[in-house]
Amino acid sequence: MHAAEWKRTAFEDWVDATRKFRTPDRAVRLDDRTTTAHELLLDLARCTDIMPAALCDELSLPPGSTYAQGVALFLNEAGGFSIGFDRE
Repeated sequence: MHAAEWKRTAFEDWVDATRKFRTPDRAVRLDDRTTTAHELLLDLARCTDIMPAALCDELSLPPGSTYAQGVALFLNEAGGFSIGFDRE
């Protein structure tokens, strides 16, 4: 599944900010667009687009990893930050 470019870019920014401040921001902003972290992660949880090498490296994933893999790893590392996958 392909995700919109702005959502992929927003995820990169969100991961960086979350790691920097150690708390996931519930709102995700990019330019004039705003969504919730919940919606963004749900959209990217099935995204088969390849992440940039720098993001793969930041998440300690091998080059060529997908956004879905990045979301799964990030959620695993975040521990208690739930986006409601159990409700599907």
